[in-house]
Amino acid sequence: MMRNPYCLILLTALLFTRSGVDAQQLQEFRGKVIAYQPVMRLPQLSSMENTENLVFTVLKVTGEEATFIKVVYRHWANDEVLPSSMLTGTSQWRLSMSRDRSCDEAIKEVQPHGSVPNTKIPYQLTVGATPSTFPTATELPCYVLKPGKFSQVGGAHPKTSPGP
Repeated sequence: MMRNPYCLILLTALLFTRSGVDAQQLQEFRGKVIAYQPVMRLPQLSSMENTENLVFTVLKVTGEEATFIKVVYRHWANDEVLPSSMLTGTSQWRLSMSRDRSCDEAIKEVQPHGSVPNTKIPYQLTVGATPSTFPTATELPCYVLKPGKFSQVGGAHPKTSPGP
């Protein structure tokens, strides 16, 4: 017995609407993290969804130009954190993600690896990545990564630790 049919309509609309996220299957990417936001790595204990932003280079066949994407890892305080080994830029990862056009971003500037975190230049390069290879001022397509949807290529699912 529904007292207000508008509640049913609103509930149905909320279930099928997902702010900018494509209603498609997960897409799988293989590659390396080349930049991340160190400030976002701080422990986040809250009842709100936490996010961490990364720049990921998708591995291509030899001779093809590299593709770069922005990755937003969305998780809750009790979910697994991204492993520090992912943020070294030395290992390959397989990520299963969905496209979210609402978070596409052109990153104008990055800090070299090992710099003191700076909120004015939030992205820091990983080991081996250089500013000359980073796609500054290019609009990066954004993909959303959820807990459990990543694995190290050639290895088991890593144990997580909060820092790089």
